[in-house]
Amino acid sequence: MKRKRFLSTGTGNSNMRKIFLLLVAVAVCFCMTSEVVAQTVASGTTTGGCRWILTGTSDNYSLTISGTSAMGDYYSYSSTPWYSYRTGIKTVDIQQGVTSIGYYAFYGCSNLTSVTIPDLVTSIGHYAFYGCSNLTSVTIPNLVKSIGLSAFSGCSKLTSLTIPNSVESIGNSAFRECVSLMSVTMPDFVKVIEDYTFYNCGSLISITIPDLVTSIGNSAFRECVSLTSVTIPDLVESIEELAFFNCRRLTSITIPERTKSVGDRAFEGCANLTSLTIGN
Repeated sequence: MKRKRFLSTGTGNSNMRKIFLLLVAVAVCFCMTSEVVAQTVASGTTTGGCRWILTGTSDNYSLTISGTSAMGDYYSYSSTPWYSYRTGIKTVDIQQGVTSIGYYAFYGCSNLTSVTIPDLVTSIGHYAFYGCSNLTSVTIPNLVKSIGLSAFSGCSKLTSLTIPNSVESIGNSAFRECVSLMSVTMPDFVKVIEDYTFYNCGSLISITIPDLVTSIGNSAFRECVSLTSVTIPDLVESIEELAFFNCRRLTSITIPERTKSVGDRAFEGCANLTSLTIGN
């Protein structure tokens, strides 16, 4: 009987050993599969000397940029080294140490849903996120001083945005056709609302223009059809043509004493504008 029990135990150990080896094999296969999924697709350096690496699969790429310098600029929409992968890029991780986001950096990354911008970034270049139509939110760090021309133009799912007080300039068309943008917090030290800055931001309900602004550009708020109120600060000297064209829910507006000119058709199409006060 003892011999039989010993044999039975030995058989049990053998079976357990087989199960253990099987589990190890499965785990190895899983790890190998995970490694394949996360494998490097492409890599290189940016024009500013930062390192970039693209991982993932064709419809779910992750782009990581690292270094201790400016990313560097590109001077056409198709010149970024990851341009051919752009529609598959879902996430962008710009790591600590990178100090700028270059011109055209993520132009046309239409499926980009998430971006991490590190604390030391001081500028967001022209067309940096142009056409990133699935980007729903972005946090702009507190050291950014400038947002470039058309930087977020066409980010049609961006719903809200806080621009830190460090920002001193916002380029022409920076938020053009951000059609889902409902609220914007503007920085205190911006002096000019450039041409087309918020053109066709059809969901924008209200905005406070900073006190230091002296000029509101051509078509700056054109086609902001949901805009109900706007306060124009005392230092504004000019409101350019078409500035509030077709802001059809705007009900009242006061033009300051210091304002010297209001451009052609600045308030055309403002069908509900019932009160307009014009300074001396």
